[in-house]
Parts: sequence; C-alpha cells; structure tokens
Amino acid sequence: MMFSELGRDTSKNSIMFEYLSQETQEKILAFNKVSSPYELHFDVIPIAQLPYGSIADFTQDELDLQALTQIGYFRPNF
Repeated sequence: MMFSELGRDTSKNSIMFEYLSQETQEKILAFNKVSSPYELHFDVIPIAQLPYGSIADFTQDELDLQALTQIGYFRPNF
C-alpha cells in the first residue's frame, strides 16, 4: 500500500511501471534516456496517477496512454 501525505491509500489509482505493457515500458525508458527502470526509481514510485476510479476500471491501452501522456511523451507541435 502507498499512502499520501494526508493518509489516503493511493495504491488503487497509481500507475506503476510494472502495470504497463512491454512496448510502453520501452518507450518510457527510451524517452528518459535510461536502460533500466531502477535508474529512475520506477520500481518504487508511481509513473502516473489515474484521473478517477481504480486500475481495474481501465484497459491496458488506457493505462499506457495515461502514463505516456503524464510523463510528457506526447507534446504538442507548435
């Protein structure tokens, strides 16, 4: 379980690196220019937070998209 500073359990709405598809994991590592999730402590800290609900409410594609979006993988081209 993970708890916020306010004592709330955040383990149900936190996206961990291990929850992501292999393809998305590789994209995140390449984007951050690292070869291992341990270099960024992704083994212990969440990649992203869900906007609502819990992990069970989302498909694999939705989890991957949330994580990629929140780390800045998708950027607008101005």
